[in-house]
Amino acid sequence: MLAGLELYDLIHYIKPLVVKLNGKTVSIVDESVIYKNGMKAKASSAVKSGDTIVINSSLQQPFTVQNLLTQEEIPFVQSITVNFNGMPVLISRPLVEVKRGVEQLNLQSPIHSGDTLTVTMKQKHPFIFQDIFRFIDYNFTAQENKTIKILQNETNATFSTPIHTGDHLEIKWVEKVKS
Repeated sequence: MLAGLELYDLIHYIKPLVVKLNGKTVSIVDESVIYKNGMKAKASSAVKSGDTIVINSSLQQPFTVQNLLTQEEIPFVQSITVNFNGMPVLISRPLVEVKRGVEQLNLQSPIHSGDTLTVTMKQKHPFIFQDIFRFIDYNFTAQENKTIKILQNETNATFSTPIHTGDHLEIKWVEKVKS
């Protein structure tokens, strides 16, 4: 149908995207659907004058590293949500490193048919209190006659205390105890 109509640019969107992922061939089949006159059709369906052809294609947007990792069920991020001084904060870090040859890719990098990709898994590590400072700004300017108090779920903590989803983290400035 599409070749007969000389719509070669649309044929590209309904062909599978084939890549090598850690040496394994992966075929990404587009979720597109071809409609002829409002009914599902195949690329080989006959077309006559007056027919209306519609192609809905997910691959009209670039297929990204994140799309591929999701399709292949490869976890790509480790994250937790905590509350810091009453505000929810999502803390995350990548679990994978993805390369096309020697080129480092990010989750939004487009991939192309014929790419050879290498995914290296990173080891999961527990998050610690100080990890929150990669996601928030906090003013640590010393306050006169005050000292810092670090709390996790209303219990004294340190910057190296492991933290978990749902934890309530606080930093308070409290009066120094005079001796």
